[in-house]
Amino acid sequence: MNVERQQVEEILFTQHKVPTALDSSKETTLISGHEDGLVRLWDVRSGSSEKLYKSQFDSHSKWISQVRFNPTVDNIFLSGSYDGAVKLWDLRNEETPLATMKKKEGGEGYKVFAVEWNGPSQIVSGGSDSQVSVHTIGKQE
Repeated sequence: MNVERQQVEEILFTQHKVPTALDSSKETTLISGHEDGLVRLWDVRSGSSEKLYKSQFDSHSKWISQVRFNPTVDNIFLSGSYDGAVKLWDLRNEETPLATMKKKEGGEGYKVFAVEWNGPSQIVSGGSDSQVSVHTIGKQE
């Protein structure tokens, strides 16, 4: 197997807190979660060597462990955090998440480690309690 070494083409993140989660599944945009609890949206089409983020989403109180774009709805994404919350976001609204999902019981000290979409309207998450939670968007609990 012949593998060539590749050089880093550009530095995307400069002067920001450490990125702890990334999703680049959309063609022209990237979302990043950071140790300061912020999620940033980047336009990767820019030719600049120092890209500036387009939007910043601030609602978590601890570092972001996971970010995921919705695979079928372009403007929707998830964030999971060590604050124990999974948040549903619309890229068009930086101010407030569409929904916040937290553990009903035993949530004290709970950390979200992973979030993923299961189809367009169901979210699965897992964390420090060794359980997988299933959340359905639009369903009242």
